[in-house]
Amino acid sequence: MEISIAEFLKKVAGYVGGQIKIMDKQSCHIYCGETENISDTSIEKNYLEITFKWLARGEDGFPIPDQWIHEKCLSNTIFLPSYQASYYHGRLYLTSAHKTITFYPPGILRIHPGSVKERKE
Repeated sequence: MEISIAEFLKKVAGYVGGQIKIMDKQSCHIYCGETENISDTSIEKNYLEITFKWLARGEDGFPIPDQWIHEKCLSNTIFLPSYQASYYHGRLYLTSAHKTITFYPPGILRIHPGSVKERKE
């Protein structure tokens, strides 16, 4: 069900501690991580700042990766006017032409943090 960005912002606080999956269809990258904080960062509520407890990037396969590798960058900023918001089966979604961002409520694991491998430098 499509919802407004204002409705999305009211609901998203309940997803802190849950996981987020970010699929970038243009670059063929997929990320998943557990949220530590989610906040709107401007008076106009145009930006959403996400801080992760941990974040992993899918390797060797898109859209279903063979393995998950830890990422060093633990934050992501989203320009909300570029996205359509929706809510379906307890999950929040932000969708643009190239990205789909899925917010899972706490307690629902998309990937287990123990399955994430350290990045080889």
